[in-house]
Amino acid sequence: MKDEEKFKNTNSYVSGGMGKEIAVKYGVYTFIRKLTRKDKAVSSVISTLLLLSMSMSFFALLYYIAFAEISPTPRAPSFDAIATLEGENLIIIHKGGEPINTDAEIIVRVGNVPMTGIIENYLDSAAVENGLWDVGEKLIFNVGPVSDERIDVMIIDTRSNQLVLKIDIEVD
Repeated sequence: MKDEEKFKNTNSYVSGGMGKEIAVKYGVYTFIRKLTRKDKAVSSVISTLLLLSMSMSFFALLYYIAFAEISPTPRAPSFDAIATLEGENLIIIHKGGEPINTDAEIIVRVGNVPMTGIIENYLDSAAVENGLWDVGEKLIFNVGPVSDERIDVMIIDTRSNQLVLKIDIEVD
């Protein structure tokens, strides 16, 4: 006789601990039996986790492709320079590093008076030919008569829109 038929119309008692007996009816017995069955499938849980991980991987890859290299900003050139004041001329010598495009902007402030221009206008004709301010080339900027004032020099690379040189000179 099957276990299910045995308990179909009768009540059975199972010890509940501490000397009490609990009546187990057929419905409770089948419910417990269903909970302890070993043949339950877990394929829906596994398939859900698999789809979720595949979607996350796909969207991470899509994000990287779409946003990683869409419009890289140009890097500002790096260089070394020396500035000296000779009479009314501010001389800046490119001492090393990357060449600077001659369309870079130069801003010179003597005291509270700003003067702006493009580097190309302050280089000699040989330096302007290749369109770059290279190592060893001089930039000569006429600042006028200066006495007991501060001179601030800034060079801004127009392609990257970044400051590439800032020099402060105290004139005695």
